[in-house]
Amino acid sequence: MGEKKLLPARLYNFMDSAKQVSFYFLEAQKVVNDLAITHSYNSKLFGYNRDILLSLLPLNVFLKSSETMGIFIDSEQPYFRFKLELSETGTFRTMMFPEAFEETPDKLIGKCRITKILPSSKKPYHSIVEMKQQSVEEVINHVLEQSYQTKSKIILSTDSDQAVLINVLPDQEYDKLESVCRIEEVYSNYLPKLQNIMSMGLQEEATIIEQFKHIGLNYLGAKEIKFFCPCSMQGMISNVETLPPEQLKEIFAEDGLIAITCDYCKKSYEILEEDMKRESD
Repeated sequence: MGEKKLLPARLYNFMDSAKQVSFYFLEAQKVVNDLAITHSYNSKLFGYNRDILLSLLPLNVFLKSSETMGIFIDSEQPYFRFKLELSETGTFRTMMFPEAFEETPDKLIGKCRITKILPSSKKPYHSIVEMKQQSVEEVINHVLEQSYQTKSKIILSTDSDQAVLINVLPDQEYDKLESVCRIEEVYSNYLPKLQNIMSMGLQEEATIIEQFKHIGLNYLGAKEIKFFCPCSMQGMISNVETLPPEQLKEIFAEDGLIAITCDYCKKSYEILEEDMKRESD
């Protein structure tokens, strides 16, 4: 028998109307599998990268029509760079370097940058969160509170490539302290139920909806989440053109071409000197 075909990843929206709480369930087994095929991470780093990705992809729900977002983790201790670019349509691309660690870090020192491109504004929205000996989970919760001013929590599955974002909707009847208490109460009440659903590793849309309905949540909708890299030969040539003319002349004189691999999708491009001339004509 052949391997089970993975269904497209989806981000589902469920609602507890009585308590005014939204639940965003990410079923991401296919995109995590695609990531494993694309990048050459060792097993420890792959698991670490997977946890960051599952924690951040649900932030797609905060994007409005035609908006895009970039999330960049610049860790100085230990040194690594993580990048995630996602759009309101559900497409994303991601990468991390270096692609090899001796040990995956428990705590990070550095910065987490969020850039949000709004179609109605000429200037992107920027937010920076300082990482001072914080775990990835603590950083993401800080991003949710500081950049989006929401009372939210992320739950990652230990059994499957799935996650749930719990978001307590704003209510004028609750002050800040009470909102914190509400999210902690909702988290505690729903955690065992959500972990049980994720332990099943479900992919079928109808079955997933049925399981969430069984724990008292109403289904509101879903969107497909998929990896997409818009890199192109023209884009790579534009990047090469930023090099100093002396350096370009030296490179083409030595090899006759410039070989470039996209950090996101690993597609390779070979740029000849005549390609540069054609673009400039």
